[in-house]
Formats: sequence, C-alpha cells, structure tokens
Amino acid sequence: MKKLILILLPVLALLIFALFNLGAKDKANKPKLVASFTPLSSIISEVAGSKFNVVSLIPAGVEPHDYEPLPAQQQDINDAVLIFQIGMDFDNWIADSINSPEKLIDLSKAIETRPNDPHYWLSYENASLIAAESAKEIKALFPEYSSEIDSNLLTYQLKLDNALESARSRITELPNKKIITQHDAYQYLANELNLEILGTIEEGHDSEPSGQHLMQLSDLVKLYGIKHIFAEPNTQSDLVITFAQDNNLEVIYFDAAGISTTDYLEMMDKNIVNLVSALK
Repeated sequence: MKKLILILLPVLALLIFALFNLGAKDKANKPKLVASFTPLSSIISEVAGSKFNVVSLIPAGVEPHDYEPLPAQQQDINDAVLIFQIGMDFDNWIADSINSPEKLIDLSKAIETRPNDPHYWLSYENASLIAAESAKEIKALFPEYSSEIDSNLLTYQLKLDNALESARSRITELPNKKIITQHDAYQYLANELNLEILGTIEEGHDSEPSGQHLMQLSDLVKLYGIKHIFAEPNTQSDLVITFAQDNNLEVIYFDAAGISTTDYLEMMDKNIVNLVSALK
C-alpha cells in the first residue's frame, strides 16, 4: 500500500501541475478586460462571461483614489483590450498608465451622477446601467459574442432587480430610516431605498471636519436618537472612532470596495443586512 502511494504521489503532483498550467494558459488566451477595482470587475465578469479574462487592478482594501499600479498591474493595463473606470476623479490615475487611450471606458458618462460624487456603483439601478454599458462596449469589439453577452446581461439585470426589490421591502419595514455616515458615499443607495442621510463626519475627501461641523453632527445624533455610524473599513479614521465614543455610537461597517467579498451582489446584500440590523 505504501509503495502504491509513493508511486501515485508524483503522478498526482504532475496532474495538478498540468491542470494549473492548462487553466493559466486558458486565461492567457482569452481577451483581457480590466476594471479599476473589485465591484466593477464583478459586474463586468457577470456580463462578459466565460469568453473573457476580467481583472481588477486595485486589491481589496486599498484606497482607490490615489492608487499607483504595480508592474504586474501595469502589464494587465498594457494587455487589456478594454479598461473600465469609475471616472469623476475616483480612479483617474488609470489614464496616466495607458498607452492606448481609446481602450479606456469612463462608465460615469452612462450614469446620471450627483455633482462631485463618484460612488454611483453603490446603487442597484446604476449597477444595471454599468452592466449594460459594459456589454455594449464589449460587443462593439467582439460582435461574435453578442448573443452570449446579451443573455448574460439579461440574467444579471434580473438578479439586480430582484436584489433591489428585496432590499426595499426590508428597509420599508424599518421605523427609523435616518443615518449618519463617515463620508458622503451612500447618497445613491439612500435615494434608491428612501433612507435619509442626516450628515457625514468628513466634509470632503481627505479634509478634516471643523469643530463646529462635529458639534452640529452631535446635535443631530441627540435630536434623532441616532445609535450607529456607518463607516468603510478600508478608509476609517481615528476621528470616526473618537466621534462614535463621544456620542455613544456603534460603528457599523459598510463595504463599498469589495473587501468582504469579491462578488458585487453579495457585498451589497451584506450591507443591507447591516443596515437593517442597525436600524431595527
């Protein structure tokens, strides 16, 4: 028996190695689509399907605004047939890394955005628009895959519609729909779910709030009996913790960048669960 195991082990190792190389070769032979960060790559993967290799540039948990691609990610950018970005100064560093500007697709141009607010992907309806715009751009380059891409798009949009309907029904039943957040990143979702954002700790990206602003926010906490503050785990500052402690608030984490999971719908569902649990 031991002899048989000793004989089979090298064979098994070779088989695993061969399968790994086959998978890597298969990926290498597929057209590469690049997205700036995980939520975007998740949506595009669903639409593109099995014919494409979809890559996210920014690792989960890394601040997207001022990211600098590593050599391996620069290679992904060079190899990509299309590169998708959020735009609106969120991931504009990509433009500096591209040798063929025509490959860059700014998805914000397909969305009705709020002034100076690039967080439009945090909306089921906007995710559906992202999926549709991505499908259009991919089909323009690869018309031979149009039928499969259209089918993928329809299936995914139905999933997004169902997820939105479920989220709305869970939020509608809540007695309190007023929230305070770390920064102004959730207005698209709030509008979609009929939530009211009373205020944010940060007054702008990378800007420290004034003492007066924090005092006004504390007054709102008391006035409306707020018990939680919603913050992103990858950008949370000491100020959030201090404000929460000073006002007896529990910090609830809201994943906006695919930290808890690389799947967009799963990320959004976790966020809805956290919202509902906090506001009950």
